[in-house]
Amino acid sequence: MRTLFSKCDGSGPRFRRPLPFAVRGAALLRGMVLAALLFPFAVPSSLAQGGGSWRRHVCLDCVYDVAATDDALWVATMSGGVIRYDRQSYATRRYTTADGLAGDGSGELEVGPDGDVWMNNFVSLITGPRAGMSHFDGARWTAHTLATGLPDDRIGDIAVGPRGTVWVATSLGPAHYDGARWRLYTTADGLPSVTVHAVAVGLGDEAWASTDQGLVRFDGAKWAVVPHDNVPLGLVFNALAVAPDGDVWCGYKMEYGVVAFHPKGFPDGSHWTVHPFNGLPPLGPSTSAIDTNTKRIKVDADGGVWVAGAAPSPRTDLRMQVAHLDDQGWKVTDHPTPNFPSSIDVSPDGQVWIGHLNAGVRHWDGRAWRSILQNSGPTNLVAYAITTDPSDQVWTGFISFQDEDNLVNRFDGRKWTRYSSADGMLKGDVLGIRPQAIDADAGGTVWVGVSGGGVAWFDGRVWSSKAIADIAAVQARIPAVTADDRGGVWLATGVGAVHFDGRSWQRYTTADGLAGNAVRAIAVDRRGGRDWVWFGTDGGVSRWDGSHWTTYTTADGLGTNSINAIAVDAVHDAVWFASGAAVHGGLTRYDGRAWRTFTKADGLPADDFWAIEVAPNGDLWAVGQDDNQPPGITRFDGSRWTTYTTADGLLHDVAFDVAIDGKGTVWVATMAGVSEFHPAVVPAPAASPTPLPAPTIEAGPCICQLARQAAPRAAIDAAVADPAGVAGWRQPLDPNKPVGRFNPLRECLSLQRASVPYHPLFNPLAWRAGCP
Repeated sequence: MRTLFSKCDGSGPRFRRPLPFAVRGAALLRGMVLAALLFPFAVPSSLAQGGGSWRRHVCLDCVYDVAATDDALWVATMSGGVIRYDRQSYATRRYTTADGLAGDGSGELEVGPDGDVWMNNFVSLITGPRAGMSHFDGARWTAHTLATGLPDDRIGDIAVGPRGTVWVATSLGPAHYDGARWRLYTTADGLPSVTVHAVAVGLGDEAWASTDQGLVRFDGAKWAVVPHDNVPLGLVFNALAVAPDGDVWCGYKMEYGVVAFHPKGFPDGSHWTVHPFNGLPPLGPSTSAIDTNTKRIKVDADGGVWVAGAAPSPRTDLRMQVAHLDDQGWKVTDHPTPNFPSSIDVSPDGQVWIGHLNAGVRHWDGRAWRSILQNSGPTNLVAYAITTDPSDQVWTGFISFQDEDNLVNRFDGRKWTRYSSADGMLKGDVLGIRPQAIDADAGGTVWVGVSGGGVAWFDGRVWSSKAIADIAAVQARIPAVTADDRGGVWLATGVGAVHFDGRSWQRYTTADGLAGNAVRAIAVDRRGGRDWVWFGTDGGVSRWDGSHWTTYTTADGLGTNSINAIAVDAVHDAVWFASGAAVHGGLTRYDGRAWRTFTKADGLPADDFWAIEVAPNGDLWAVGQDDNQPPGITRFDGSRWTTYTTADGLLHDVAFDVAIDGKGTVWVATMAGVSEFHPAVVPAPAASPTPLPAPTIEAGPCICQLARQAAPRAAIDAAVADPAGVAGWRQPLDPNKPVGRFNPLRECLSLQRASVPYHPLFNPLAWRAGCP
């Protein structure tokens, strides 16, 4: 929460690199929940600095590759390790780095003839860093890294051969593992180029590789270039599959079809054939290619060729299409799904398995599709924003990542629930929900700012929404959302700050007193009866007390005039301000008397920040941003800064937002999912250094700061002693409507008119619905 819960208070090889930061898509279908996968996503880690434990919440629906055998399906997830799904018992087993994997981000995955599993690994597939390869021999996992002889960890395609051998495409050329050691092949071994896009294992000791100079063949001793004089579609093939008869099937561009090289016809006969889709709908947009980022071509035991893609449909945004080529030509099986398939495999019995980037796995048994391995944790990969509500439920906002309708999840401590447009939630653009753009108020209403869309709110029963263009008169992003705890909300936009009071929307700009129109952060401040709002802009900080604006800049003590986040510390009676991206202004603390700025020189891992949050005990948690060195998350306990990274148990060092629930549990939105941290000891809140009001004032109802500053103490004491004797006591804000969330009672003592000095007759004290 960001409010206080108190009424008064370029060119080159296409290796399997991390996926692009922002990828567009459309809606996700709900599927079957497997009980065995409901809880493995939360795994305690080793103790972190200073004690405490971490738990990881990862998207097991985020599938990058699948490999099927007679008895099992292997599923590589993008940040949750690899899953083995038993095809007979439906039991599942998930393997992670705790079991010996080189990394929890699993990319290319292949099962060899002996049943051994090989995959390349990352810390998280979305951004890396690379971790090497993992090999499972049926009993244990072995990691292959640069330290153990792997010639390069920039690995693209994988092809597993007999007798425990494996070929991989690396950035340095194809590499071969003979069961004991690795060998790298280069142009010195006959290759025309070391730029390798795909590899495949043929008959015997034969191997194939696709380079930027065409298809090449390894006969067990040397490499040779395959002539390509009658290949009409170009030289570069980004996926390879070898049929039982030795034919090599090559993926080029999905709208054209596939091509095949027939070694038995070489060199005398016609050795290349092209197999276009013959009028079928294109399996993917015209610019889409089968490459090493999508394993979408397979050959079954009968020599049939399978490819998967997605095509536009008049009924849905996309339809997944699986095309099968046999002696009779192409046949297409389609399925309405808004998620582009990431991989395809065909098990020995001819059944088809499709992996999706955030929709789990779909299975075609020859008659019907069914979904498996879905809804087993967060339903999206990149957690971009996070907050907690008064019930300590966790709300997460995501980058769209292939699905603009999969932006909000709720975690109730047991399971994750996704909200989509079918529930009333808005769809979003590629950035989804920005850090700090989700918040919950004291009544439990959750407010969500959707970039390119507007604001949506959930009252526990239904979602409501308002388009940003209707609020701000222009299309604008929403970098931050802050509930005002009185049934309304503040929105930070690029065209000012917008407030909803439960009835109407009002926009504030520099013409009203804001320091800048590009607002990036908002915080409600009710310390000691105040009712202030702080605004972080590109021109400094503005404070509004309901009638007057005050601006603070670097001339006053701010570390920078570009503010990206604000946090109110009621325990230590201070406000924190965080520098925006690439400004390097650090963190500034203001206690009403003095300013102090902290930077890397003071122990911070970064000088720019995505978000900051104050824990119930007064500790400050900061999420830094640094393109060169991902900084993890940092805690300030009042005397020293402690930074937590993946070495301590954080899921990913690229973090975006942080939230702390009422029990002191820290929730972190990261590039690979959500991290949950339980400090070993949560210190009791420290005493505020600011003198508290007299008991007669403190024990009574809400006293606005305006009343404290303007009215005599005797008048305030008299009003508290006899609240009904002062105008407005516990009357509805609108007496013509029933009391409710948007029509609260008047329970805060303030002046009758905020802009006029106190007078016992002409401007006395009065009870108001909120301050001032």
